[in-house]
Amino acid sequence: MNSENRIFKITLIISLALHGALLIFNPYWNSALRKNEVKETEINYVRRPETDRKKSVQSRQPLKDIPSRANMQKINPPPYVQKDSGIKKVGAPAPAKPDFVKPEFSKPDVTALKRKINLPALEADKINNPSYMNYYQLVREKIRRSAYQNYTRDQTGEVYISFVISSAGNLKDIQLIENKSSRNEYLGETALRSVRGSAPFPAFPKELDYAQLSFNVIISFEIE
Repeated sequence: MNSENRIFKITLIISLALHGALLIFNPYWNSALRKNEVKETEINYVRRPETDRKKSVQSRQPLKDIPSRANMQKINPPPYVQKDSGIKKVGAPAPAKPDFVKPEFSKPDVTALKRKINLPALEADKINNPSYMNYYQLVREKIRRSAYQNYTRDQTGEVYISFVISSAGNLKDIQLIENKSSRNEYLGETALRSVRGSAPFPAFPKELDYAQLSFNVIISFEIE
């Protein structure tokens, strides 16, 4: 009995020794053990510059409260304050005064008169040809334009004037025919001044081979 126990113990010891050797020298077992080993990590501390630490502190400041919904209400500008003798007045700004103020003219109660002057053509007693009539028309038109500048009153009437023009266009003998004119001194003077102011007249055309010619005109002063 004792011999059997001894053999069992010896066998058990040999078996344990063999299994231990197998476990120690098995490469798969060793790799599994290495994976379970805890690797030591070396930690080094580096001191940051002072400026970086200030920036870091500033960056950690809490943000201001942001409203959850923007206020879309329109804000009116402050009212204009006008200074006048130390007293503040609130209201709209006073309009700027223009440098030049256009004067206001009152409308006249009487409507302006429209003056009209006519010089009707007269029949020529001595000479009756186209060249004479064309020249006579030029003379009457020049007198009419001059009469418009001289006629400034509202008196009306007709004035008969007779005068002579030389071949060079110079004015010669001029007279007012009273028995064919209105008895109005102002109109008579205006008619004579208008004829004198029209001189000199154009020279005679070649077809009028005369040293001088006489002309008669009626100046009619009217108001419309």
